[in-house]
Amino acid sequence: MFDNISLWNIAFIIINLIVLVVIMRIVAIKPIRNIIKKREDFINGKLSNAAASEASAKALETEWHDKMQGVEEESARLMEQAKTNADIEYNRLVKNAHSEADRIVENARKSMEEEHTKVMKGVQTEIAGLAIDITKKVLETSDLKDINDSLYEKFLTEAGDDDGSVGN
Repeated sequence: MFDNISLWNIAFIIINLIVLVVIMRIVAIKPIRNIIKKREDFINGKLSNAAASEASAKALETEWHDKMQGVEEESARLMEQAKTNADIEYNRLVKNAHSEADRIVENARKSMEEEHTKVMKGVQTEIAGLAIDITKKVLETSDLKDINDSLYEKFLTEAGDDDGSVGN
């Protein structure tokens, strides 16, 4: 089996292997390396774009969180201001209601005092009239007409005021 192997055959096989390696290098390995290089460059570009996008997204997220915190603070401030305004308005309305209630009570008190005064004057007038009527009847039935007339006149003088009304 190894009888046919000669030096020339070995040299020819080595030369064929070298030529085959060179041809493979030119035809297959170099284009494959170029494709691999292009793929590596493409992947590295995508990775750098992804890293840039991630950094941009993180920056936007940070900005969004800052804005949300600002919105929450502004919301809290507006709520506090609205509460303060509502308290002020409530106090104003309560004060106005108390003033109106005081005015109504005062008007009712004055009206009651006026009505009381009118009733008392009416009662006094009626009592004086009844007293005069009773006195007349007593005096008319009495034998002492002259004494009764003078008492009647005295009573009328004491019972009457300057304006003609009856009272003390």
